[in-house]
Amino acid sequence: MTTEDGNGRVTLAVVQRDVQHLADTVQRYHDDLCREMRERDQDHEERIRSLEGASRQGIWRDVGAFLAALGAGIIGVLSNKP
Repeated sequence: MTTEDGNGRVTLAVVQRDVQHLADTVQRYHDDLCREMRERDQDHEERIRSLEGASRQGIWRDVGAFLAALGAGIIGVLSNKP
């Protein structure tokens, strides 16, 4: 804090200005932090949805591969019989 006059006293206007400056700084920090948290939350939500979609597709891909292997095995066994 600075003094308005040279006698070492601080006026209420100076205190009010400094407190308002601090309040503005804290408000900007809070707004930035909230925006960053919202962006991070959206990013995590997108990742989770992407992983959920990939896992559902992976199950069907695995079932299809199993059925293809089973079918190939059956055809292989039937084609070896005279």
